[in-house]
Amino acid sequence: MPLKAGFTLLVDLTGMKAHPLSVQPVHLQAQQMMLARGLAQTAEVCASSMVVFQTGAISKQSQMPLRQFTSKEEAEAFLDALPQTHTHRVAHA
Repeated sequence: MPLKAGFTLLVDLTGMKAHPLSVQPVHLQAQQMMLARGLAQTAEVCASSMVVFQTGAISKQSQMPLRQFTSKEEAEAFLDALPQTHTHRVAHA
């Protein structure tokens, strides 16, 4: 099923200890591709302050809209509260 513009992304990074340098260019490219396809908002769930810093920096570089959380419930509530144009969600666990 193709994504419609305005989709949101929920990313669970609680198992990630650090964001390896070798995958950062891949994640940057993936973010740019999602933005080109209409990504409206991303919510990340992070357990590590290092991951928060690293993924935040990549998102700033790609200009991907990002909000970071410490719980999946908070992230889902944030995405659910967005205007109706952001109802298409892709989840990654």
